Amino acid sequence: MAMTIRTDSELPSTEAGVRSGRWIPWVFVGLFGIVLIANGTMITVAISTFTGMETTSPYKKGLSYNKRLDAAAAQEKLGWTASLDAEAGEDEMMIVTFALEDRDGMPVAAADITATIDRPLQDGLDQTVIFEETASGRYTATVDLPLKGQWEVALSAEARGSRYQLTERIQVPK
Repeated sequence: MAMTIRTDSELPSTEAGVRSGRWIPWVFVGLFGIVLIANGTMITVAISTFTGMETTSPYKKGLSYNKRLDAAAAQEKLGWTASLDAEAGEDEMMIVTFALEDRDGMPVAAADITATIDRPLQDGLDQTVIFEETASGRYTATVDLPLKGQWEVALSAEARGSRYQLTERIQVPK
């Protein structure tokens, strides 16, 4: 196998019609430039359209959250237990029953109980309901829930100078 050595006269020339390959790095520079321009545009649009704030006053919400934690601790300290049940009634109405007992298992009577019932998947169907005491520590409300599926009940009971809150989901079988 013989080795051949080329001289300068035998190398490809850079005259017209023959490419030298010096343009290839500029293609990469151009492509990176396009990527940088696209990224800069996306960053500008993202920053100018969304500030990152989910709420109008996050500091006040944070303070409110601490109050919620304190209220939950006070509720836990009470030792009250509650149950919420919903069953179909007449004329496609739902009967929601709430029972509340103190730490000794005695019914908590004469409580003021209100609830907000809303459909998590659909706005505009929220209802506020006031429960009536039907037996000692047992409260009921009849509610017209027009759609079948899950509904969320956020209940607040005030009795004996204390407040008890409960949030549960109920199923409407219509």
